[in-house]
Amino acid sequence: GKIEAALFDAGYHCKGVLEATGEREIELLCPEGQSQGASWNKQSEKYYPNSQFQYDAQRDSYRCPQGQDLTRVSDYLGSERYPGYVQYGTPACEKCEQRSRCTKSARGRRIKRYAVDAAKEVLREKMATPEARERYLKRQGMVEPVFSQLKGRQGLRRFRRKGLKAVRCEFSLHAMAYNLSRAMVLWVWDISFIFRWLLLCVMRGAQQGQAHVFS
Repeated sequence: GKIEAALFDAGYHCKGVLEATGEREIELLCPEGQSQGASWNKQSEKYYPNSQFQYDAQRDSYRCPQGQDLTRVSDYLGSERYPGYVQYGTPACEKCEQRSRCTKSARGRRIKRYAVDAAKEVLREKMATPEARERYLKRQGMVEPVFSQLKGRQGLRRFRRKGLKAVRCEFSLHAMAYNLSRAMVLWVWDISFIFRWLLLCVMRGAQQGQAHVFS
């Protein structure tokens, strides 16, 4: 069937995933970084992350956490290897009291805006909603135990075959082994449940028999 939603960890927060899910009309839930209370932070707490700089499309500028406007200072058209971007900055960094928390560059803080950033901003706003966060947090209980089993017990930390076809075959074997282990757990649980049920029936029958004898 058609995949309706994809829940990825922060390692997949990139242009390729955003474009692939968009082209296939797949709903994407993917944070920028580690959870920091009500939001996800891509960077350390030492500097202000780019997500705290609000972009104004009408003015084509950014507003920094201290209320200063970063305007366009340069353009890079890009190449076959690197994508193009527009760079924004402000002279206000020179006298800003929070400069040490924002940048160590002598020219002040610079923000690079790529073509994919518009899609990232939409996703960032969506991930900030309580509904999206609640749905995404369920992912940990769904997939992390699978990853733990594959990496810890089955040793799938790297593929040992070369070529996409061979890698697919290797992963299929690991997936089959995992599914069989889950099936065995369910089978053992079912057998245990049936055994306990039969034992309970026997004990009840014995108690009823003793009651008839004494009566």
